[in-house]
Amino acid sequence: TEEELQEHEGMSEKESQVSKKLKDLVDKQRDEIRAKDRELSLKNEDIDALQIQQHRIMRINQDLLHRIGVIEAQCKMLIQQRAELETSAQARQQEYGALHLEVTRLRKELQEKEFEENISAVDELPFCRSEMSSPSITPKTLSNSAKPKSVWVECRGDPDFVAKCLECDKSLSLLPKSANKDNNGNANLDENMRGSVDAEPGEESDSSEPESDRPRFTLEELRDVLQERNELKAQMFLLQEELAYYKNEEFEDDINPSVCTASASQATSADQPESGIRRIIFTAIMPMVAAGFFTDDPTLLPIRRLSFV
Repeated sequence: TEEELQEHEGMSEKESQVSKKLKDLVDKQRDEIRAKDRELSLKNEDIDALQIQQHRIMRINQDLLHRIGVIEAQCKMLIQQRAELETSAQARQQEYGALHLEVTRLRKELQEKEFEENISAVDELPFCRSEMSSPSITPKTLSNSAKPKSVWVECRGDPDFVAKCLECDKSLSLLPKSANKDNNGNANLDENMRGSVDAEPGEESDSSEPESDRPRFTLEELRDVLQERNELKAQMFLLQEELAYYKNEEFEDDINPSVCTASASQATSADQPESGIRRIIFTAIMPMVAAGFFTDDPTLLPIRRLSFV
């Protein structure tokens, strides 16, 4: 009937609408499921990467722990070695201190022995004639009066000093005749020096004076004597250098061609005796003045200053 047909058509329309709705819902759910599947796959990939990193970090951690253990063992060994080195260094420092003390003691003993030898050498020297001629002087004034002459008394026992003083004769033989004439008195003084040095053993053997008349020197006087001897030796070296310098000048003057005017020849002839006198002062008079044979001359002060420049 018509009513049934209408009802059937109404039902079919409703069913078609419901089916459409269900299809749309299924499509939506299917899309959502696909999206969830993609998200899950991405999450799984992230999880795998994190697990790989975790394993890598665990390996690095194990390596670091192993290295830390090795470094700790090395630190312990280094600490032990440091302790051993400190103990050995302390022992060596103690040994060095002991050796230093031993060296200082030996140096003191050597200085004392040298000082005793110097004292014995000075005590064995004979009296000067001036001291023997005045026995009424007290020992203190005797030592004070003999102090300027004690340089020669100390130094004439040194063969090097005497030889250097006596080299004046050999050096003066090279001077011109005018200088040799002025040097006759100095040659006589050198001969007297030789005679006094040669006669020293005889005087020591002939001197039979008591020990109370022998000169007594204090420690300061002996040090002054030794210092004066060293200064005199230095002066002798300077004088020898000065003499060699003047000899070289003479040698160069002899080699150069003598092409000069009459005035120049007069000037050189006037300068020759002056240079000879200067050489005499440097080679003969200055050592004798320093040795105390005769009093110092004020005119020698400029030359003395020149010799120490």
